[in-house]
Order: sequence, then C-alpha cells, then structure tokens
Amino acid sequence: MVALVAPNQELYPVTSASAVFGYHGPDIPQRYSFSLCAEHPRSLPTTLGVPIQVDSGLEALDDADTVVIASWTLTPSPAVLHAVSQAHARGARIVAVCAESSSPPPWASWTQYPPLPTTGPMPDSLAPLLEWLLSRLSDQVTVKDMAAYSGVSPRTLTRQFADQLGVPPARWLLERRLAATRALLEETDLPVETIATRVGLSSAVNLRRRFHTALRTTPAAYRRSFH
Repeated sequence: MVALVAPNQELYPVTSASAVFGYHGPDIPQRYSFSLCAEHPRSLPTTLGVPIQVDSGLEALDDADTVVIASWTLTPSPAVLHAVSQAHARGARIVAVCAESSSPPPWASWTQYPPLPTTGPMPDSLAPLLEWLLSRLSDQVTVKDMAAYSGVSPRTLTRQFADQLGVPPARWLLERRLAATRALLEETDLPVETIATRVGLSSAVNLRRRFHTALRTTPAAYRRSFH
C-alpha cells in the first residue's frame, strides 16, 4: 500500500491509513506494507507545521496493490494523473481518505467504483477451464458445460471453485463479464446492446440490471465518469 502525498499535507488521512494498514508492533501480524510517495520526494511541509520525509517518487505506484490519495489539497500534474491512472488500469485499488467536512479530489471521482477484478494467478487444476471461459465470454456457458469441459461433475466443480477461488462458477463468470463490460464502457463508445452481446449478458436490459446490482449505477453514468 502506497499513500500519495503532497506539499501542505493534511496529516489526518496519512495517520488514518497508517493506523489501519501500518506497523503495529511485533505481536500483531503485518499483512500490508505501508509507504509514502510524492511527485517530488523530499521533506514535505504539513498543515501542522511538522514536515514529513518522503523518499519515494511516483514510481512507487507501479507495483502498489492499493493507492491511497491522501491529499485533497493536491492539484494533480499530468505526471500524477498518468501514474494513478496506470495503477488503476492494471487493477490497483484506488482509495481516497476524507474527513467529514472534506471530500476526495474531483479528479479521483472514479474511485467510487470498486477496482476491476483481475484473473490473478490461476490454480493449476482450474487454469485450462478459466482460460477457456475467458476466451468465449460471448457464449452462453452453463455450470454443466464447465463441468463437462473439465471432466468432473457439476458438484465437484462447484466445490473446486469454492475451495480455490472463493466463489461459485457462475459467480466467477458473471464477475468477468461485468469486468469486461466496465472495460468496454471505459475504453470504447460501443452501444450497450453491442457490449451485452460481446460479454455474454444477452441483452441491454439484462446488462443494465446486472450492472446496477453490482455497482449501484447505470452503464451510461459509469461511462460518463471516464469520458
């Protein structure tokens, strides 16, 4: 986890993130690494008058699983926008921390949506099936079809998904279809009906229903936030 900070930094968002994800002593397992970065790393002034030392630049975002936008006083340069956008594009979580009287920076408005799920490392026993599914999202594939492709019973396949991926097969497939939908909304001007066909959601009506259930917004509103 990397917190992006800036000159005249408010300490509240930094200390809040550190309190949750930082080091808490030898008796508490540390499940996250936590560091700071800035466009121009150096000793940065804060609103409390106590400087903070930042040693890492924007390159720290290249490998971050989670990026915390810790400064709502930040006016982003093209370099900052590019670095954060690149982190978001590869699947990093983007989080804005704000006090009750403040709000996240307007340029980070897309952080209201959860990150796109990534396929991540595929379990060896399921990798051929998952790759097969991803190659034919437009097809109507049932759990029975998946089981037949894998040479196991539907019950066995469902157990394998639960044990190794934490979700049932149909849920995994739906999440990938929604991820593909989001990517096409972000990157293209294709009509919703066309996207629905491409990702296997059959119709614009079904896509909108599934999309709203997952993200509590419409495809059109989602697309506007990226264009």
